[in-house]
Amino acid sequence: MVNHSVLARVGFVITASLLLAGLVAAPAGATAGKTKKSFFAGYSATSATATSVQATITLPTYTCKKGENLGPGIGAFDTTQNAWNQEFIYMACVKSGKKYVESYGGTAIEVDGLYTNPPLAMSAGDSIQFTTTCGGSGTVSTIEDLNTTQSVSHSSLNPSSCTDAGAGDLGITGKGPGGQSNLPKFGAIDYSNVTVNGSPIGSFTPDSSNYFEGKKNVITTGAISGGTDFVTTQG
Repeated sequence: MVNHSVLARVGFVITASLLLAGLVAAPAGATAGKTKKSFFAGYSATSATATSVQATITLPTYTCKKGENLGPGIGAFDTTQNAWNQEFIYMACVKSGKKYVESYGGTAIEVDGLYTNPPLAMSAGDSIQFTTTCGGSGTVSTIEDLNTTQSVSHSSLNPSSCTDAGAGDLGITGKGPGGQSNLPKFGAIDYSNVTVNGSPIGSFTPDSSNYFEGKKNVITTGAISGGTDFVTTQG
């Protein structure tokens, strides 16, 4: 799910001049406090064949400065199409008057290497559910605000076979010391009901990773609780 130095394949979402690395396991040593950089905080079931991956997050309140951003979401690698199926929301920062303020509403969904950015009205405190299904009948990726029941999706009828399913916070290209955006101040993000193939992600002995892009851009991944829940905490 980050610097793909341990894998030959690389997945990227490129949209609106933003880039999100594909979801894979972090290289050894790519944790906070180490010199190696890691642009993902979360869990990946790297050894599992995935027919589905799902996670829900609670949108935090955050403050930000110009250019700060982060992309929480889910993803899985499609070995048939040799592409990532992944979906995120942008915790972006926009100018309002003389200040920069939080801006929920931007999404990125990749299926078969094709990217869409459907808008979805969201507010801090909302529960956002990410769902991707893979299989012989194709791929469907959906982002739904469970508070409003509004959703956006992208799909393909091309057969898919997925692996490396995971969920977590992903860096977005920017002007930080490692080439990613500096992080907004968000405190923590709660992930719940994280499943792969309908089973708790914890049952797959997933790999974990912390986010580290210099001392000011650090996210620590907490232990899995109940097999399905974890928290990513800034700092």
